[in-house]
Amino acid sequence: MTGLTAVATAGLVLVAACGSSGGGNASSTAGSTAGDGGSDSALADYQDNGITIGYANEEPYDYQDAQGNVTGMAPSVGQEILSNLDITDVTWTKVDFRGLIPGLKAGRFDMTMAAASITPERAQAVDYSDPVYCVMEAMAVKKGNPLNLSDFKSVADNPDAKLAVESGTTEQKYATAVGVAKDQLVVVNNNSALVASVKTGRADAFALTGITVRSLVKKSGDGKLVALDGFNPVIDGEEKLSCGAPQFKKGSDALLTAYNKQLDKLQKAGKVYSVVKEASPNGDAFGFAKSQFEEAKKHTFEDFANAGS
Repeated sequence: MTGLTAVATAGLVLVAACGSSGGGNASSTAGSTAGDGGSDSALADYQDNGITIGYANEEPYDYQDAQGNVTGMAPSVGQEILSNLDITDVTWTKVDFRGLIPGLKAGRFDMTMAAASITPERAQAVDYSDPVYCVMEAMAVKKGNPLNLSDFKSVADNPDAKLAVESGTTEQKYATAVGVAKDQLVVVNNNSALVASVKTGRADAFALTGITVRSLVKKSGDGKLVALDGFNPVIDGEEKLSCGAPQFKKGSDALLTAYNKQLDKLQKAGKVYSVVKEASPNGDAFGFAKSQFEEAKKHTFEDFANAGS
């Protein structure tokens, strides 16, 4: 099945995932018996004083709307879970995507809600909950697709092709692993720069998850760009599946364990999609398909943190 609303899993190597295991990584089960919130003393500080969350302003995952509210798929699920933990006072901190992990490690915020896939490298620096969604990659090109691009390999196979990627993303990593040369990459810091790089001819395509690519193309509004079909990158002969989840500072065991328990409840009840749909302004679940949340339930944090190890 092509497109961006389905995830094919046959023969895939997992790159990031979410599951209904009730606690994926080691630190989510260590050192704490945190329950579902309420009176649990380990969560009292967050319940009493609130929580600070980092986000990267990537529509439709996590972004600030016209009224100044932070919304999107990740905040809608995350705030539902935090509310169930009696954590309702939320302060949002916006950073470039590449600033999420450094900001978390430096204590600028307590967790992140963004389009952050789980990878072994990132899992060394921060913890994740069990994943929430799984998505395909995609590229956007100028109308007519003059270089007939389709995926990272098509860029690697054409030395004249230039691909714009956002610094620190899995797309940058995937493209390099597939064989896109360093001088073929146009590395930028945000989504707006990705769009501009193709419109101005600095790059022939830009890459992100399919959901974001479609959103950016639609938002550009002038018909000059088109979103291509989704794909799972093939690296060393194996397809890679990307799934994502909130990030937590290492050692946040009580919060992470409690968060995972609530996520597990939502997933087992099949309510993640309905939560996202209800929060979206047009009732379209921010463009996500139910299958993308259902796919996530099949996996655990360890599937991706340990991939390739």
